Amino acid sequence: MKSNIQNRGFTLLGTVFILLILSLVGVYLLKMGTTKTQILNYQLLNKKAELASYSALEIAAHKFQENPNECPKQTLLFNEVAVGLKGFSVGITCSQMLAFPQKSPRFFAVQLEAKATRGHFGERDFVSHSMNRLIFIEQ
Repeated sequence: MKSNIQNRGFTLLGTVFILLILSLVGVYLLKMGTTKTQILNYQLLNKKAELASYSALEIAAHKFQENPNECPKQTLLFNEVAVGLKGFSVGITCSQMLAFPQKSPRFFAVQLEAKATRGHFGERDFVSHSMNRLIFIEQ
């Protein structure tokens, strides 16, 4: 009779140990799933920033082709019209502007840089992406 009582306590200890191991495995899997979701969200934000930069460069290139004597410096704010890029701010700058020859130029060149940002530095949803493009026009 005495050994049967001792076995019951041992079984309870084993059950508690197995439940502890299973709960640790569950916490690990939950943490891993959360981390993968965060990585996927960061990749999506980065891709959106890349597309915002690209679209701003296209707009700036079009403006430069319309008027090659003027550098298309501007800041674009994407709003509700651009549903996927809502909240992005893109600054466009000209790094270099050339006209050749200097008298009555026929060739124009400009290096455009677009920097797309969303959020504020240090926040979870902050993302930034820069893109450059060199454009040549002959008139």
